[in-house]
Amino acid sequence: QELIDIRAHDMDAAQMHPSGRGFLELKVPGLVESRPSVLRGDKVLVTLPGDSRVEYAGYVHRVERDGVLLKFDARVHAAHVSGMRYAVRFSVRPMQTRLMLAAAADALKCLPTWVLFPLFPPPLQSLGAGGADPPLPAGGLVNRALNAEQQAAVAHALSGGRRPYIVFGPPGTGKTRTLVEYVIQVVRGIPRARVLVCAPTNTAADLLCERVGGQDTLSMLRLVAYSRAKREVPEAVLRVSNWSDTEGVFASPSLAELMSKTVVVATLGVAGKLGNMGVPRGHFDLIVIDEA
Repeated sequence: QELIDIRAHDMDAAQMHPSGRGFLELKVPGLVESRPSVLRGDKVLVTLPGDSRVEYAGYVHRVERDGVLLKFDARVHAAHVSGMRYAVRFSVRPMQTRLMLAAAADALKCLPTWVLFPLFPPPLQSLGAGGADPPLPAGGLVNRALNAEQQAAVAHALSGGRRPYIVFGPPGTGKTRTLVEYVIQVVRGIPRARVLVCAPTNTAADLLCERVGGQDTLSMLRLVAYSRAKREVPEAVLRVSNWSDTEGVFASPSLAELMSKTVVVATLGVAGKLGNMGVPRGHFDLIVIDEA
């Protein structure tokens, strides 16, 4: 389906224009609405006029509001003249699909089949829901504006042991606020804890980073994808991110640095690559997913 969707944005007679430092600029209709979605590092395929047999791959070095800056094989740049029209084909990013398939294969190795396919689950004993709520942490809450239900959710999660815990509620009921308090309390109570905090989008991950990062003594890393533009990142988040002034990109941190951080905040897409970066299974004591 991804391939079908991306093919709808191919262009048959597109023009490109030279841009500084040896790039060719391609205007892409719909780019501002992410239709198509094009990120730095993506591959764009073009054919030269009069020769449809050979496709040349160009790589996106910068994404502008309505276009992208591409760099091709030197032959393409040498052959380019003003007014040339190219057939342009966008490509899908296979990494996310590969990560999902790898995760599914790993899940089959370490989880019972009935967890993944719960058609006939074994009978389970109810843990019960009665009794009083567990007490709040002795040090009190950081966010004293939490209501009674949010406080109860934090207290139950802190006393819940190693089982999954779901905070459920309609939009606007303070689920993110509750998760932030929970993460802060875990780090306060277990100084050597390692926590991974995830969200589906960069905007949501940035918000979590800003809220959890309000604790000055916290060792935090906002792990940002290479493809993201620096200008999109809030200043407070940029200070604890993997931005490299030397390289001018969001560079991969060393494994030692990554594993030394108390809290790592990332999108789900970036978090899926942590295993490939060398982070061992079980390194994180707690994984929190907002907007799950």
